[in-house]
Amino acid sequence: LALITSLLNLPIDSALDLAHASRNQWTMGEISRYDVVEHFVDGLLSNIENVENNTADSIVMLSEDGKVNATSDERTAECDKMGSIEYASQRNAINLQDFLPRINVITSEWSKKRFLSQNIQKPSSVEHLRRILVQTTWIPFVTGASFGYLDHGTGLHHNDGAFAGLFQNFIPQSKSGLRFQPCRYHYSLLLPWSFDLLSNGLNILLSHDKAVQFWREGLRRGVQ
Repeated sequence: LALITSLLNLPIDSALDLAHASRNQWTMGEISRYDVVEHFVDGLLSNIENVENNTADSIVMLSEDGKVNATSDERTAECDKMGSIEYASQRNAINLQDFLPRINVITSEWSKKRFLSQNIQKPSSVEHLRRILVQTTWIPFVTGASFGYLDHGTGLHHNDGAFAGLFQNFIPQSKSGLRFQPCRYHYSLLLPWSFDLLSNGLNILLSHDKAVQFWREGLRRGVQ
């Protein structure tokens, strides 16, 4: 999700506003805890769907309760605040044919016969991108309402891509065919294994300032 935010040239404050709006809908009981990520993803991808619109009308402003709440003049003012012409032209210059092939989404896929195999997908459309972003953030009973996101087309379940990485050193072996498969690709977020980061990894109530701190730390280490 951070990669999508970066590729969209979306200011971190705008991305956090989307995240907080989704969280606030949950705290007010309007959506389930398991819908928070999907609402956030929808908010991010609305910036792709609006790329053909070069006016301030493509700026989406959300109230604290997660509702679209802005007049045309207010959206124009928000556009000015975020960098106006420079920001709008950068975002709206995105070409989907150039944007989508740059994305590789890692998930941990599994089935009854294959357990935690690494899978890398390239989105073919905005809707496909939405689906695999939800898959790669699916943590059982934390962000997702079941053990895995079921892809009805393939019959495979998907989870957060980090799960496969945790088992990448296992040697495939099992008479029953149920086995761990080591990762075919090696990757790293280049972030420190600090208590501060680990203890906030699943903190849905993460503050704005703490989120900005982690974002800047990632940028400092070359994670974009």
